[in-house]
Amino acid sequence: KSRSHGLGLLLTPFLSAYTGLSYDELTSLASMPVEVGYPSFGIAGGVSAMPVDIFPSLPLGDNTDIEATAEPYWIWVNVTEIHAYESNPRQCPNQEYDRIKASIRTQGLDQPLAITRRPGERHYLPCAGGNTRLKILQELYAESEDEHLLNVRCLYKPWVEESQVLLAHLRENELRGNLSFIDKAHAVLEAKRLLETEMSDSPISQRRLAKLITDRGLSISHSMISKMTYAVERLLPLIPQALGAGMGKPQVEKLNILERTCRQLWHHRALGSDAEFEETFAVLCRRYDNPDWDIHSLTAALEHEI
Repeated sequence: KSRSHGLGLLLTPFLSAYTGLSYDELTSLASMPVEVGYPSFGIAGGVSAMPVDIFPSLPLGDNTDIEATAEPYWIWVNVTEIHAYESNPRQCPNQEYDRIKASIRTQGLDQPLAITRRPGERHYLPCAGGNTRLKILQELYAESEDEHLLNVRCLYKPWVEESQVLLAHLRENELRGNLSFIDKAHAVLEAKRLLETEMSDSPISQRRLAKLITDRGLSISHSMISKMTYAVERLLPLIPQALGAGMGKPQVEKLNILERTCRQLWHHRALGSDAEFEETFAVLCRRYDNPDWDIHSLTAALEHEI
């Protein structure tokens, strides 16, 4: 609970994104007299960086009727019962993996996992980031068979829908600022597919998709979605290495301009059909695709062809 109203307003969006609570729910919690503790989360010596007592807690092994609750609960879960989120936006390897693993091994889990469970399934899954931490916890247990690593205290959040889970993962990665452009683009287009299925509304325009995603806590413009669509549908089949190595939005924008400019010149000089330009552009993109991609090499090759 913040004594400063200004600070409270500043922190509310971050608390809302992390906990999944609305502004009204957070305001209600802030007015409650609560004691906030910082217990360990399933690892000896671990210290939590998050106040935990604002949510109810269930004792170890008492998760039988957890689906019946409509509010978040702290529960103890066997790490082998938590499966990685299969639609995790992060497809590229986490460059901080070794550092995070060393930290968890020596200091414990500083940030607890937020988990959920699909209706009818027995296993849990992370619902707001945490796939890297989960994999590390499971690796550490497999390496040591230390019983202290087997059960971990997690924040259980009731299931809502697939798109909500995907966007929560995307928000978490966006806050950390370490998601590649192509991974984020993949996730946004997958969110579009899920929303169209859930809303029985197909297709959803880019402008409406931007509003739907923004309303769910992740600010994005329709122009950004257009660039992401171009990257996934047009460029990914042609330059997968460059995109996978971290090609960002500025390079995607430049490549889009280059393609449009060359296409106009191709037709202006009557060099062939549009299909022939498509083939030429695709061949040259694939030829110069590598992790150290440079637009100048591709530009020179296209100029030579024209």
